[in-house]
Amino acid sequence: MLDRLISKRVLFISALAALAAGAVAFTFTQAVAYSAFAAAVLKVAIILLLFEGLDRYLLEGVDTTRELKEGNVAVAVALLALALLLAPAVATGQPCPRADPGGDSPDRPAVVDVALQEVGVTETPPGTNEGPRIEAYMEAVGLPDGYPWCAGAVRWMMDQAETDRPTVRSAGATDYVTGASIEATDVLRGAEPVPAGALAIWRRGDTWKGHIGVVQRWRKQCGRTVEGNTSPGEAGPQRDGDGVWNRRRCIRPGSYFRIVAFTPTS
Repeated sequence: MLDRLISKRVLFISALAALAAGAVAFTFTQAVAYSAFAAAVLKVAIILLLFEGLDRYLLEGVDTTRELKEGNVAVAVALLALALLLAPAVATGQPCPRADPGGDSPDRPAVVDVALQEVGVTETPPGTNEGPRIEAYMEAVGLPDGYPWCAGAVRWMMDQAETDRPTVRSAGATDYVTGASIEATDVLRGAEPVPAGALAIWRRGDTWKGHIGVVQRWRKQCGRTVEGNTSPGEAGPQRDGDGVWNRRRCIRPGSYFRIVAFTPTS
């Protein structure tokens, strides 16, 4: 009887661990998570739904409520699984500080000045990726307007500031990740600073799609950027908005759409 109870408990714990692993894999490969917190909530919801089915149809001979109350090992594993699921959300899903990190340097790079002068430029008409200024941005990367234009705006800003590096000239944001780029994780743990004028580069999951902007100033987790093809606030498309806006951004490694690198300019 004891062996049978232990066997059922091991089955219960193994099933919980398998469901957690499957949920994590699903959300980070298939689901579009809007933030690390949203991803964590979705994982917990998936686990609860799957476990309900498992408990009802496969563990008919086990009183799981009693097992959780009496089995210290089961309780410990359940709490550990929940902690592992929520830890990334707590660590990386926090909002950016309200206060701007750092101040503007009097000798900031020219590309920052050019970028700030473009704040307020919008598509004409909205939602079309078109407009006289957008057309000028896209000419910098050899394409007409009508395409996503965040990288075109950055390349145009660099050209106006006579910034030569990086030498990349592309409409693809992730193409601006080079051998000279600084990994976002190194910045987050304080191992590397981000210089003003660097390019902040986002990636969507493991795809080539992303977003890019010019760093105005940055300190460890958060900073200010100037980005094209974005929205002026947290609402609205973040990588397919209608204009050039000054934004407050943070590094959130657990997010599906996240900053992965900073490329210095010179």
